[in-house]
Amino acid sequence: MYGNRDYDKVPLWRRLISNAKRHQLEKDYRAEIIELESAFEVFISDFLRNHLTSKLREGTINWLLRRSIEEVLRIGFIEIAGKPLSEIYPEAYREWKKRVKELRDSVVHRGAFVNREQAQRARKAVFELMTKIDPKIIDHFAFQVNKI
Repeated sequence: MYGNRDYDKVPLWRRLISNAKRHQLEKDYRAEIIELESAFEVFISDFLRNHLTSKLREGTINWLLRRSIEEVLRIGFIEIAGKPLSEIYPEAYREWKKRVKELRDSVVHRGAFVNREQAQRARKAVFELMTKIDPKIIDHFAFQVNKI
């Protein structure tokens, strides 16, 4: 992300994705998994806050966003779409939960090892679910380099 114009306007979740990429290049797959899951959770928080502001009070949104990520995805998407994310995109949700969320939890809580293939599957699962939720995020992956 170094050298990008308007860096302060880059969403935090996008910065975390960049950190994950750096960890990938360094072959630090455990750190990559942690950054990927963090990026996903920040993305969801931003997405839900944006879509729920007109429907719910700020206090209710804050209450929701303090819940576990599974509860946030269930309750938040019921408010937005009438059913939980796990029912809207069942395959992508299962892949995210197994390949990213559960793996991240095992890294953080049990010190699990992560190999290259696991990191690749996690990366794919995060990008797939995020782009299903909001296809417009592809625009955030374009970057502009300041003129030298």
